[in-house]
Amino acid sequence: MRTAKDEAIAAHRRGDLVEAERLYRALLHTGSSDAELHYCLGLLCFQAGRAPESLQWLQRAVALAPDSIPTLQLLIRVQAETGNAEGALFSLERYLALRPDDAAMLNVKGQQLARLGRLHEAERAFYQATERGGDAALYHDLGLCRQWLGDLPGAINAYEQAIRRGHDHPRTRLSLAQCLRAAGRIREYYQVATGATGNSLNDIELAIEAQAARRYVCDW
Repeated sequence: MRTAKDEAIAAHRRGDLVEAERLYRALLHTGSSDAELHYCLGLLCFQAGRAPESLQWLQRAVALAPDSIPTLQLLIRVQAETGNAEGALFSLERYLALRPDDAAMLNVKGQQLARLGRLHEAERAFYQATERGGDAALYHDLGLCRQWLGDLPGAINAYEQAIRRGHDHPRTRLSLAQCLRAAGRIREYYQVATGATGNSLNDIELAIEAQAARRYVCDW
């Protein structure tokens, strides 16, 4: 026999957010300490574009079930997307204590640290993410952080790794081209800058970079 909680979750799954919210609130109004109900209402509020309210329910859910991976994942996402980098880092530490080899979350940690200007810590988190065999795009973030730190050789290496591993994105080529030019590696810079295709803004910027490089190459 289906319970009121089952009905609420079923309404949520079929996209009837109004009915699902009514049922969730009715259940929680009784003083329920069901962590899943708090999580579900937090998820619904986030889906409805009410992030501040979502945070309240998710924080209560974490208090009730501190080791809930789905709840911590959603809480981190909401905190990060609302610009609460300090809160996201606190939640990330709890999450990574449970899942220390999660490359995607290590990358999120690096992003939040970078937002706070803690670039050396961010670089370490990005590097740890790549060590865990994460997506090729992680190397782009590592390169960007190293570029901000002024580590041109390290940034170049990371961008080249991203491209070599399949993340051949115009944005990555633009960043690599900028680093190569700053490092005085003009021939390589020109080759990278002229290698972009498509019509995105980054491609246009690369074309401008290539025009500037053409003069130096001709004078080489």
